[in-house]
Amino acid sequence: MILDALSPAAREAHAVILGELGLPPDAPWYELPILRRLFEQLAWRNLAARAEAHGLTPWPAEEQAARQLGRDVRTLQTRLRGKTPVPPFT
Repeated sequence: MILDALSPAAREAHAVILGELGLPPDAPWYELPILRRLFEQLAWRNLAARAEAHGLTPWPAEEQAARQLGRDVRTLQTRLRGKTPVPPFT
């Protein structure tokens, strides 16, 4: 699901990064947390942007994108922002 949710540019970057690490394009990258988290974040942002383009506001768009990836939205927000996320309407 992660690779399917990436933008074309991010998919190209995925192949380049694997190559730079000396890994083949079909390497089991998902088992490497640093790579998994990087591409999970990119996929989440891309899915959220798509949801916003279809009329959702940022918070619901991020929640929907996180559900699509099977992650908690707060985990993804915290990784991106490095702080505790602020829920809407607080």
